[in-house]
Amino acid sequence: MSTWYGQQLRELRELKGMEVTEFAKELGVSPGYLRNLETGRTQTIQLEILSRLEKELYWSVDEELAKEEEAEEEAAREPEDSPRLERALRELRELTAADPPAGEYLLGMLEQGLRLVRDRRQPDMPPAAASE
Repeated sequence: MSTWYGQQLRELRELKGMEVTEFAKELGVSPGYLRNLETGRTQTIQLEILSRLEKELYWSVDEELAKEEEAEEEAAREPEDSPRLERALRELRELTAADPPAGEYLLGMLEQGLRLVRDRRQPDMPPAAASE
């Protein structure tokens, strides 16, 4: 069994608020066996136990891997695809409409921060070229 699966198993058990001994008893395995699963020391797992774990935790490896892949895809998307960025832009527009000085201040701070980050990434470029 992979260490990754064991870590996920431990986290989910803890989310349920269960101790190793309590959860092991519920699964019908020894606490030592469960600890070995969680730490990755046991590399195999009986299908029956895996099935009980999935039922008990309302979880499957496939679902977790799919969620992980989705998160990676979300992170790799262009910024304009980011719901967080879209929400921030919408809120900045609303703020600027309601309170122009506050909106202009916040926009100026954002632009200044972006210039600082860009300049740090391109230290060999002159400031005029970096801000174009």
